[in-house]
Amino acid sequence: MQVINGDRSGMPGTEARAIEWLRADTGPGIAVSGVHVAGRGGRGREVDLLVFTPSGPAVIEVKGLTQRVLSPVLHTAANRRWTVDGIEGDPVHVGQGDTSPFDQVSGRVFDVKNTLGPDARIDGAVLVMAHARTVLRIEQHGPAPFGLAVIAGNRDSDLLGWIHGRRTSSGWTAQRVAGALDLLGVTVPDLRELVAAGFVDDGTDSATATSYTAPAAPAGVAAMPSLLPASGTHAGGGASPRPPRARRRPAPRRRGKSLALGGLGVGAAVVGASALGLVVLAGLTIGGASSTDPSTTEPAPVPAGTSWTATEVFTPPAPTPPPPATACYPFQPDC
Repeated sequence: MQVINGDRSGMPGTEARAIEWLRADTGPGIAVSGVHVAGRGGRGREVDLLVFTPSGPAVIEVKGLTQRVLSPVLHTAANRRWTVDGIEGDPVHVGQGDTSPFDQVSGRVFDVKNTLGPDARIDGAVLVMAHARTVLRIEQHGPAPFGLAVIAGNRDSDLLGWIHGRRTSSGWTAQRVAGALDLLGVTVPDLRELVAAGFVDDGTDSATATSYTAPAAPAGVAAMPSLLPASGTHAGGGASPRPPRARRRPAPRRRGKSLALGGLGVGAAVVGASALGLVVLAGLTIGGASSTDPSTTEPAPVPAGTSWTATEVFTPPAPTPPPPATACYPFQPDC
């Protein structure tokens, strides 16, 4: 892996050993050592290692144990101090005002993300390098902050396995990495070098890919015309006709007078209702008899291929005369 600014002076030994591991890596990617990014308040802050792979960028802060312990076990947590049995105080350096190195790496991740834009997903890790001939073990208490991890730096495979094992992002082509490096103020390698480092050439003009922009929507999606007519027009153009209004059915009108006539009691109302029903029934019977005489009407012919037989025409029974009225009721003659 190519490392930009990997020979800077004043580099701690822990960072120098991590850079040796990166340079010996044959996987896809490119790393920048000691890159400065704009922090809160406009003050620039240094990132130990910023690694780009096709899965996206990652911020790595390199730490070493403050004291040598034969079999160190580093107890880490998100919201409290880290500890190692046999070491008094903080086992790794903690920034002023920070509770743990998680605070430092999360701050650097925010700074890089603020520079590259909100669409860039950036991971972060604290690499704790073990002393020679010792094996460091990590004990995480509680969940780690989202997107952050602690790596025990016993051998190169510990660091490289985490870098290439990330699958949290995609779409980091050679042009996109070049644009991100330009935004960070890093000298951009030649596009052929980035392709040789394992990044895909997306075919865009490298001369114009100096800044990262979010991927555009697929071609044709935004330009596809709507298949629905515009509001207020119909398919043939012009104003669309108003839909016909549903005609409201008028409420049924009450026929006849109220049965509750003055001076009539409940019994007279019942008698009047019965007489009214009989009068209507008699009218229907007489009207039907005058239009069709059952004695002279022959039944309809039997349809071919059926077993239906004619029956006698039903003649309704004669209406029963109403009982003698003891009081006036509706429609009574001479009442």
